[in-house]
Amino acid sequence: MALYVNTAEPKKALRAFNASVGNIDQPHDGARWLRPKNSDYFTHADPEWAYKSWVLPSVRQGSLMFNIIRPEDRYVSVKAYAAYHAELVGTLMDAGLAAPLDIKMSSRCADGDLNA
Repeated sequence: MALYVNTAEPKKALRAFNASVGNIDQPHDGARWLRPKNSDYFTHADPEWAYKSWVLPSVRQGSLMFNIIRPEDRYVSVKAYAAYHAELVGTLMDAGLAAPLDIKMSSRCADGDLNA
């Protein structure tokens, strides 16, 4: 499953998203996502959902895409997909971006998803 954010400013949207990310070893207050050092992957900061999946953002022409990456030891449940996508949308909505966002989601594995 992937989340597509069509926007004229995908790099700005990614920077706004990155502001909500904390270091996995030292999360900051209000961190909605956690990232290991030297990694492009993120996991949900909520203890109920942390490590149930990973998210990999990528900037494309006119869009920002978030792909789901499953952990090596398990598949991603439908509830985890829903929680991750809901938190992604909420994070982007709270980012205060001026440019309109057109957000679409796939309900099945999409280009760039790894072992979902």
